[in-house]
Amino acid sequence: MNSGDAETLHIVRFQPHQIEQVCTIENTSFPDPFSKRFLIELSRLYPDTFLVAERRGQVLGYAVAGAHHDQAHIFSLAVSEEWRRRHVGLKLMRALTENLRSKAVREIVLEVAEANVAARTLYERLGFKRVYIIRGYYKNGEDAVVYNLRL
Repeated sequence: MNSGDAETLHIVRFQPHQIEQVCTIENTSFPDPFSKRFLIELSRLYPDTFLVAERRGQVLGYAVAGAHHDQAHIFSLAVSEEWRRRHVGLKLMRALTENLRSKAVREIVLEVAEANVAARTLYERLGFKRVYIIRGYYKNGEDAVVYNLRL
């Protein structure tokens, strides 16, 4: 990301008018994407922890987590294809982690496809630890790696 990109990238709370862009990113990022209805429901349930990275009104990526008591679960993190490998996911995860820490969350848990090396590398860079594997977790039969981060 060049300095011009960094200056105009903002991490903000999701707003309803951004749903179509979020859905496009979701649909192009995962073989079994969440539905628009489910993403809207997540935004209603967790308005403080549904974040988007935007630049000049364009949604570049999003992250959403649900926090209950002192534990949070990351439901999804995705970045539009043209913005991947440009630190958008890293910035989203750092902002989300700080947001959750401010809510007294002590542990964050997530699942990621075992074959998704880029995502696993990102989570490990952020300090997440591999906990175990869930065989056949995804509809396509792919295994999931469960990670956690203690705050």
